Amino acid sequence: MTRFGAFRAVSFVLATCAIACGVDEHDARVCEVDGDCPSGGSCYRGFCIDEICEIGEERVCFDGDPALVDPVAVGNCRQGRATCGEDERFGACVGQVLPGAELCNEEDDDCDGRVDELAGTTCETGRPGVCVAGTLTCGEAGATCESITAASEEVCNGEDDDCDGETDEGLDDVPCFDGVGCTATEVGFDCVGTCRSGLTVCDGTTLSCVGAVMPVPAEDECTTDGDADCDGAIDEGCPCTTGETRDCYGGPAGTEGMGVCVGGTQTCTDGTWGECVGERTPSEETCANEGADDDCDGMADDIPLVGNPCDAEAMGACRQGMWICLDGVRTCQPGTAAESERCDGVDEDCDGTIDEAQTDCGSTCCGGGSCVELQNDPMNCGGCLVRCAATQICSSGVCCAEGLTACGGICRNLQTDRDHCGQCGRECNDGLFGALRQECVMGVCR
Repeated sequence: MTRFGAFRAVSFVLATCAIACGVDEHDARVCEVDGDCPSGGSCYRGFCIDEICEIGEERVCFDGDPALVDPVAVGNCRQGRATCGEDERFGACVGQVLPGAELCNEEDDDCDGRVDELAGTTCETGRPGVCVAGTLTCGEAGATCESITAASEEVCNGEDDDCDGETDEGLDDVPCFDGVGCTATEVGFDCVGTCRSGLTVCDGTTLSCVGAVMPVPAEDECTTDGDADCDGAIDEGCPCTTGETRDCYGGPAGTEGMGVCVGGTQTCTDGTWGECVGERTPSEETCANEGADDDCDGMADDIPLVGNPCDAEAMGACRQGMWICLDGVRTCQPGTAAESERCDGVDEDCDGTIDEAQTDCGSTCCGGGSCVELQNDPMNCGGCLVRCAATQICSSGVCCAEGLTACGGICRNLQTDRDHCGQCGRECNDGLFGALRQECVMGVCR
């Protein structure tokens, strides 16, 4: 009997014994399928049994889940081949492709039936605020981390919604009013009667309007002073004696007699108070009334935004403007253009060109605000952003190998060059007219 036959007989005996001994009931079962066993083994009723083979015999193999290759291969997964060695055991599974990490390569690397799926793989984008959390996605540049939450308008929630590095910015001290009695304008609210707008306050979770004076119900106006329901009329519908007159003022308390605000006179007609004649209540401060205190707060020309910076329709540094009153109109006045440029990456003379004809740079201005020496700067050799190789130097504006010097735009070895010995243009004697020919030795003609 051959050795191969002997091993087969032994395996048969072991298998028969396993059946007789009720192996399937044993608590120490170690496998369910052949793939659970080491390469070259088989799973028989829960136990791995070495499989005897003929030397040189080959068979297909796969160490992963058989369902990934049988009956049809999924994704990149592929079966390999195992060869029977001198020990009559199958060797390693050569050529198989097991599931791997998914890559951005338009292939199904993890053999799950999907290509380049990376959704759900969390990452950090490096952006501030709510934009920091991201998920990996595939694109032309490979895997990139895209924000899960896009930047949005800032709201009062204790978070950086617009992803600019600040939280709840721009939400405090904004004029506010929600109701009848005040009308929104370009910079605030124009209110009637005793109504007044307030200012927003963000406490991190809630945006509230603080300091606003709201209208009272019309039926309660008779018990208040002025135009408390903010409809432009004072005590309309309130009982009075026909012909009776009285002083009246419909503006907020404390404003009568301030600035342009004055009271008027009201006459009772047919038992109800009529219009307040001659009064003038607060209005929005405006450039059209220069020198006047239109809103009756004790300060003249405290016009909203005037004196604050603005984005003007201009070029360069002149874009940074200032709100002013010009010919009775609030105007964003551009900044003043400088007479000359500086090497700083800014268009000071506001002509649309940056750093041209700058005056503060002794050499050349490169890279939006960098003074450089074009004669010896390897990053700007002979011109802006003309870069020498890592092994070169910049000599007189020419990139040369280290140890060489540029003479007339050509790199020379001043230690050995007879035409440029020791310095550019110094020539050694050619030996004419009986003179000895000189050589350049270590920068000296000899």
